[in-house]
Amino acid sequence: MGSSLRVCGTYVDSCRSWGIYMNSASGISNLSDLSNKVLVVPSGLGAHLMGKRVAQQFGLELGENFRLLVVESFAAAVISINTGLAFAALWEKYSSAELVRSGQWRLIRDMEMPWPSVLFVATKDALEAKSMTIKKFMNLTRTVCQEFTLNKESQSERYIATVGGLSREDALSWMRQTSWTCSCSVDLSAIVGPMEYIQLFETNCTIPQDPSRFLGDTVNIVGNVSQTAHGENSMTQSGSKQIQDHTALQLRVASRRVPEESSMSERSTWTPQMDLKKLTRSNIF
Repeated sequence: MGSSLRVCGTYVDSCRSWGIYMNSASGISNLSDLSNKVLVVPSGLGAHLMGKRVAQQFGLELGENFRLLVVESFAAAVISINTGLAFAALWEKYSSAELVRSGQWRLIRDMEMPWPSVLFVATKDALEAKSMTIKKFMNLTRTVCQEFTLNKESQSERYIATVGGLSREDALSWMRQTSWTCSCSVDLSAIVGPMEYIQLFETNCTIPQDPSRFLGDTVNIVGNVSQTAHGENSMTQSGSKQIQDHTALQLRVASRRVPEESSMSERSTWTPQMDLKKLTRSNIF
């Protein structure tokens, strides 16, 4: 039957920055081969996909001549490196900045997730019954994020530093590099990129070929598929073909849309507090 969740917008459209790290005491300053090595990664799908990206870039087979060690905390990653359980760590750059600064870890290679990092999702039922509420929630979130970034050199920067365990300089740098879009638009690469990596490495996993299967009816599709598991522009054979595919996908999504006028009663009674707790808890990714 599949999941009832659908992508309905973009929360953060900047890409997450990762790095491959090694214990400074190893004396290794560059990385040319990860064959038969163990790479420690944090739990979560994003880290797992990045681990697959590392395997693809080094020409390795995940589970055969390359393994991932999944841990639940940064402390566990440090122990894994220090005790030799893992050869290197794949971690988000800002989370590991303090260890690099202190000289315990050395950054060996930069790795960037090649698609927007955080999307909004909602159930099909919620999108059909509460489409205007969800749009207004995104607009409210955008306003809050804009106010948050305006205070980036005072309260916001201190908050990020405290919660994320970062230095104030790293917190400010992270805020400058993060783009909170909070819109109903979705870049195609945010859907197609993860799909290709999953299909490339999960041989027993069947994923629908049509990206519109994962999109809500009201989403606006933007961008092109620029980076995928097989390299630049691999999803299309030519610029004209890419445009045709993009247009066809837009038409498939548009054909399912319900006119916004059908939500007039909801529009007239909506308040910023309505269903905010429910949406935040259940439907926003």
